[in-house]
Formats: sequence, structure tokens, C-alpha cells
Amino acid sequence: VAKNRDLSLRLQIIYRELSRIIEQQQPSVMALEDIFFSHSAKSALLLGHARGVALLAGANAKIEVCAYPPALVKRSIAGRGQAPKEQVARIVGAIIGWKDLPGADATDALAVAITHLNASRLRPRR
Repeated sequence: VAKNRDLSLRLQIIYRELSRIIEQQQPSVMALEDIFFSHSAKSALLLGHARGVALLAGANAKIEVCAYPPALVKRSIAGRGQAPKEQVARIVGAIIGWKDLPGADATDALAVAITHLNASRLRPRR
């Protein structure tokens, strides 16, 4: 989404596309990273808006939404909560078997998905 667009339009695009993907793929659960504290208040606020739109898309689709703290995601993938993004990305690539890694946003999302898969194995079945 172009950064020079109005924030409300960018959020609308995120909501519309995420809702379309949910409708198309019919997931039973959505896994997100919890809010983290950023050095930049503006960046954290913008991320919070986007995360809120994602939560709304999940709620409107009536799917379970699970959130994981960033340190838990890093620990789940790399074995330590302070692992750098590049290390997490490389390990995600190794888990999936990719030689060429997608961008940081994609590997972050995959790390959250892998964390959720591992966590859901540990939860008792209902």
C-alpha cells in the first residue's frame, strides 16, 4: 500500500484485502503478533491502527484470533527472545525449506504462524 495515501484509505485496503483472503481461504484461526513497544511512537501508532483493522476483520469473520508477544515468537523460532530479525528470517526459511527468502514482513508473518502451530499442539483439545 502506497505510503503517500491517506491513512484511512490504506486501512480500508488492508481490511478489504484481509477480509477477501479470509473469505477465500476460510481459516478457523488468525494468529497475530502482540503490540510491541517501538522507539518511534508514530510507527507504533500506525502499526496499532493496522493491527486493529486485522482484529476487526477476524472478528467480523467470526474466527478465533490468537496473539503472541514478539519475544515469544523469536524464542519459538530462534531459541531466544532477543534474536535479530535476520536470524529469525533465516531460520524460518530453513524450516520451510526456502533458499531465497521473501521480505521481512512475510518472514515475520510466517514466524507467527509457526509459533501458533507449535503453541496449538501444546493446548488441550476442546
